[in-house]
Amino acid sequence: MKLSTTILLLLLVGGLAFFIVTEERSMLTTKEKLSMATKPFSFKPEEIYGITITTKDNSVELSRQNGDWQMNTPLIDRAAPDHVAKLLTDILALEWLETIKSSEMDKSALKSTGLTGNATIVTLHTQDKNVIQIKLGNKAAIENTTYISLPSQDESLLHIAKTELGTFLQKTPEEWRDSKLLRLKADAIRRITLAAETGAIEFSRAADGAWTLDKPLQTRASDERLKSVLAAILNLEIKFFKSVDQTAPAPNSTQSLMEITLEAAGEIKPVVITLHSAATPGADVMVKVNNRAGAFLAPGKVAELWKLHPNHLRDQRLARIPVEAATVIRLRSPAYAEVILDRQADTWMLTRLGKTESANQDRVQKLFDGLNSAQIRDFLSDAPTTLDAFGLNQPFLEVEWRTNAIAKVLQLGQGAQGIVCAKYKDEPFIYRVNPLMLSSLPVDGQKWRNKSVINVSQFTVSRIIIAEGNAPSLTLNYQANIASWKANMAGKDVTAQLDNAQANILLQRLANFESLDWSSDRRAANEALKNTTLTVQLLLSDPDNPKAELKATTLIFAPTIPGMDTALYHGRVEGDPDSFLIDRDRYHELISSVLKK
Repeated sequence: MKLSTTILLLLLVGGLAFFIVTEERSMLTTKEKLSMATKPFSFKPEEIYGITITTKDNSVELSRQNGDWQMNTPLIDRAAPDHVAKLLTDILALEWLETIKSSEMDKSALKSTGLTGNATIVTLHTQDKNVIQIKLGNKAAIENTTYISLPSQDESLLHIAKTELGTFLQKTPEEWRDSKLLRLKADAIRRITLAAETGAIEFSRAADGAWTLDKPLQTRASDERLKSVLAAILNLEIKFFKSVDQTAPAPNSTQSLMEITLEAAGEIKPVVITLHSAATPGADVMVKVNNRAGAFLAPGKVAELWKLHPNHLRDQRLARIPVEAATVIRLRSPAYAEVILDRQADTWMLTRLGKTESANQDRVQKLFDGLNSAQIRDFLSDAPTTLDAFGLNQPFLEVEWRTNAIAKVLQLGQGAQGIVCAKYKDEPFIYRVNPLMLSSLPVDGQKWRNKSVINVSQFTVSRIIIAEGNAPSLTLNYQANIASWKANMAGKDVTAQLDNAQANILLQRLANFESLDWSSDRRAANEALKNTTLTVQLLLSDPDNPKAELKATTLIFAPTIPGMDTALYHGRVEGDPDSFLIDRDRYHELISSVLKK
């Protein structure tokens, strides 16, 4: 075979292969063909910009404008977006069950389809052309089916379609109107004004989403309560006047007005809602809004808006501290030294008596939880002429916290009849709060100490000496490198009687000894510890200097009532000015014998 012939054949084969590949890509699959045969419509709802629905009684024209559906005929108003969405979804879901040629039907059968008379016709439009026209007739004999033809294609073909669209399309023009007064998103609202004869209340929203009361006071608003009010306004369901004169006053309406102004992101101008109060309690309220023509009726419960007072919508929470951002806490009281707490990395540290140590992390969290959950019981004054009546001229406690270099100081005082009053140092407002919140704000610095009394490595413990009352002391010598114990009591070697497992448990408890809490009553603790009932001494080695002299840490204990096995016991580390409390079970664990019976 000549070379030229071979090349020609190769070109022909390549061209044929290319044709097959490209044609197969454009050809419909069997599944796609079947889908087209049974579900004839395929379009994207967002591409539809116009809908015309013609029934024997009415013609309704809808159009999409700036993303919203509007009714243009026979009324001019906002259309119900849910109805439009359902219409388009139902058309896409239409499914042919059977197709019949009209020429194969007699006149009686053809008439029974409802497609020869005043059938309902739906026309869908894109921005530049008709997408499709659908004629819907009567229900067919099969359940949930309707006779349909397509005038824009071949009207001689009649289809039995699985759909109840025919019933849905029998809505009156009024029913195609939006039954919700507004179509605004709550997150888009930036400013709210409620204005009535009694005055105006104004709110604005910060970038972080928090609401502020701007008028008649400037203070924090209740995000939760304002969200509830806003939801009631945005979800307001309305009815339409049936009279031709849509501006006529509603029955039982009065001249008492409320104007609600909403400023929202993406809106060119504010949306203004006008409410006319009803003369009869509970009766419908006439409503107008500046972005819709005419007037409407809202349920009588909307009259509750007239009852709103600025205090109802103020922040009812005493504090909103962003805990993760907090770096400083200070508690100041005339009776005690200042409590100084600072965050270092993820740990809160307590500075006290010239020493810095790990603070009680749980108590710090309890402080934040207590302040952030504390509710304002009453707004006592917004412009006090004197602080004496509230005990805030000389507060019994000041709590300061710092977040992102911003300091807030909360002052607490005792007012008339023992009520607890609160005020931020840089604000004029005075609140009444629950006295129980003080339980999370102890002013005694030792209460902020870590509950850990001893926290050492077990490998540094060389000796434990236990002396209970007048009984002979027990000395336990420990060699950490070989985990070996020796015991001595009253100068006698009792190692053979030692229960090594119990000795190991005692070692673990003492090396990580934690109190129940630190004592508040120093006098009672000092008096009780004059009659010590138990002494436990640990001799600790220095891991960095094995030859150094052992360092002693001594614990002493006594019951809260002398001579009794009390529920709580006082304890102290010798040399530490603070005493602590342990419970009876912990005390009994310490005196439990490590010698075999």
